[in-house]
This record gives sequence, C-alpha cells and structure tokens, in this order.
Amino acid sequence: MLLFLIILLLLTPVISSLIVLRKSFKYYKPIYDELKNCSIKNTYSDLVYFNNINQSIWFKDDDNFKLTDEVYLHNYFPTYFGIYSWYWLIKYKKLMKERFAKM
Repeated sequence: MLLFLIILLLLTPVISSLIVLRKSFKYYKPIYDELKNCSIKNTYSDLVYFNNINQSIWFKDDDNFKLTDEVYLHNYFPTYFGIYSWYWLIKYKKLMKERFAKM
C-alpha cells in the first residue's frame, strides 16, 4: 500500500501537467516549423517578435514563448513534468539560440 501511495504521489504532477497542457500540444510543431524560417519583426531588450501567422513572441529573459494569443510555452516546473511540453520547450530554446548566434 505504501509503494502504491509513493508511485501515485510521483505520478500526480505528471498526469496533472499532461491534463493541463494537452490542448497546446497541437500548436508546438507547426509553430516551431514556422519560426525556423520566418523573419524577425522587432527585437527589444527582452522581447523578440516574429513575423509569422500567429505573431509569436519570445521572452528572452525567462525563455517563455507566446505561440498564439491563447497558447504559451512557459519555462517553469509544470512544463518540466509534462514530458512532451518539456521536449518542445528544449527545442524552442535551442532554435532561438541557433537563430541568434547567426545574428
């Protein structure tokens, strides 16, 4: 019984994160593909605006991403528990590092 409770305690953040973030999953790849090739609209000290269909924004200071008007990819612990979201957060951060290394 104790083992079951420990497993349940460990899986609760993973399951709850997946439930909360699952509606955003369908946006991660298409917007990522857009951002690989789109131009940069404006760059400020801590914000980068992209010229893509969704007007995405990268918040440089804390590595958060506004993908659409309602979908964000945050750099904080619930994203880390959602394996799929964490995977895409890492990909987005790597893409931004590559794009800005060329500038």
